[in-house]
Amino acid sequence: MLFLILKEVLHIEGIAVKGEWDFIYSDLQGNEIERITKTNIITQTGLDFIASLLINQYTNDIPFYLAMGKGTEEATRQDTQLEDEQFRKIIASQNRQGSMIRLRFFLLQNEANGDWEEYGIFAAGTENEGSGEMINRLVTPVSKANNTVLTVEVRITLSGGD
Repeated sequence: MLFLILKEVLHIEGIAVKGEWDFIYSDLQGNEIERITKTNIITQTGLDFIASLLINQYTNDIPFYLAMGKGTEEATRQDTQLEDEQFRKIIASQNRQGSMIRLRFFLLQNEANGDWEEYGIFAAGTENEGSGEMINRLVTPVSKANNTVLTVEVRITLSGGD
């Protein structure tokens, strides 16, 4: 019931939640080669998770995982899992700047090489496929080769509206 009340308050007050992803390719010496920026869907489970933080439902030490897969079905707010998850990695760093949360994941030379189509951030999960609460989902083709390091940075921004 409290989740429904919080969702209604967020809607009435015009609070918006925006998600953005940066895929930052670097060579093995650390020089940035390319940066691709995309916006994504914040899922309903992601909104529920944010609401749960307001009532201290989770501890302060919540693990975040990047999941990657081969599914191509369009992202929707109702998504709770990736369509075809095949890779998962725990977060490397997280911080907050005002109302923006920044999550970073580093895929090293021999990690996650190949072609990928879908991505999600899972909170309060484990390294096991499908575990945790899906915060957001993005569907876009991205490739990674073994001669690059890929930094995946996900930003979630809360803002007030009219």
